[in-house]
Amino acid sequence: LDSIITLVDAENFSDDLLDGEVARAQIVYSDMILLNKCDLVEE
Repeated sequence: LDSIITLVDAENFSDDLLDGEVARAQIVYSDMILLNKCDLVEE
């Protein structure tokens, strides 16, 4: 295993998701984070 890639749904991502241990670990330990559905997110 050379790297860990995590796919994050930008439209449905929130700080509440980081309260979950598994979701937080997936993001923290990933080597690359890909944001999906960025076009659906307002600034």
